[in-house]
Amino acid sequence: MATLVPAVKGQMGSTPYYMTKMKAREFTSSTRAASDLEEWATFDIEERMQRELNETRIREEIVPYLTRSADRFFGAFVVLIYRGEVTFESLGDVGHQVPFAYRSAAADIGFLTIDGGQLIVLDGQHRRAAFKAVIEGDATGEFAAKVGDDEVEVVFIEFDSDDETRSNEKVRRIFNKLNRHAKPTGRSDDIITSEDDGYAILARRLLRRGEPLGIQITEKKRGNTIHDVIVNWRSTTIAARSLRFTTVSAVYETVKTICEHHGVDRRRWDEKKNAVRPSDLELDEAYEHVHHWWDTILNGVRVFREALNTPSRLPELRAPGEPYSLLFKPAAHIVLFRALSIATDRGLELSKAVDRLNEIDWNIESGIWKDVLIQPNGRISARKEHYNITAELVAYLVSADLMNTDEIDQIREAVQQFGGASYRLPEPVVS
Repeated sequence: MATLVPAVKGQMGSTPYYMTKMKAREFTSSTRAASDLEEWATFDIEERMQRELNETRIREEIVPYLTRSADRFFGAFVVLIYRGEVTFESLGDVGHQVPFAYRSAAADIGFLTIDGGQLIVLDGQHRRAAFKAVIEGDATGEFAAKVGDDEVEVVFIEFDSDDETRSNEKVRRIFNKLNRHAKPTGRSDDIITSEDDGYAILARRLLRRGEPLGIQITEKKRGNTIHDVIVNWRSTTIAARSLRFTTVSAVYETVKTICEHHGVDRRRWDEKKNAVRPSDLELDEAYEHVHHWWDTILNGVRVFREALNTPSRLPELRAPGEPYSLLFKPAAHIVLFRALSIATDRGLELSKAVDRLNEIDWNIESGIWKDVLIQPNGRISARKEHYNITAELVAYLVSADLMNTDEIDQIREAVQQFGGASYRLPEPVVS
């Protein structure tokens, strides 16, 4: 059965294409995944890996997004018309009287008929699989019954059956470039743009003017004066001479720690596990905790107050050898909040725990952190287990008076697995 759709014709390089729309139900029933095309067995290993469908991602991320989000939207699918007969008729071809001023543009607007062959999805296979699962009834959700009527954008590319060798090579190249150059958004981008991840929403709220991390700074960059927030929201790192206090990625992790400390279910708030935005009431209630924790810490840690009052001192305070240098590393902020969560779980008041932080040796070159969080080359370890054991160490330092002998021995043994048998726990802070 032929496929007839309205279309706009275009060309990029040597490749003609047709932009159109189709009902999701029609699209999934008439197209196939690239992996179904046996002729492409000559793909190299990278391309074969790209063709493999990630069923977990489809089931746990994309399907819930389709069935539970009223604002669902995807970019265009790219589909190969493989060995099918293609006919494009412009508005003028079908006898439509087009005003003279529109005739040039109207020559590329018309109707596309595809007869026979196969329609192979080059880009969007996971999205197609998710649509198919929902339409076939393999998912539940408020909008599941409406997904089949969604209109999806489709870009059709023709296969040149007169020169199959060249056309196969060309299609493989297009497929490869679509995947290779479709760079995933970075972590910072995801946090800044997500409207469904509860942690990301709260992290951004902290950066608003008047909020704990909404402090504005002015700095020179490549000869230009830049006015921006004190949190680096463009990258997950901070340069040595930067006037930024922390990164949005680190803030996001602290928000997760605070929310989960106060009983938020990660399975509902993490967009990767649940694509539905928490309610405004849930967000407001959680933000009260987030605001309180950040406000308490920024005002309770003396060197933080000093830095935020005079951001120009941040590079100096961050320099190796400075007494609080570790505290100005984003990784340390993640550790700090996890440690405070552990300490307050033991019964220590947050304000008292924060006050005790001032008495810890935060010099990044101190032996306290060697091999526990700081690698022999002086860099901070990025491994999860190093973050966790450092959080346990900091929690011990501020709440040892609430721990029994066995618990302290367990911390000592755990830290020695990283710092070595000769590592000695520092004296805890008691004030």
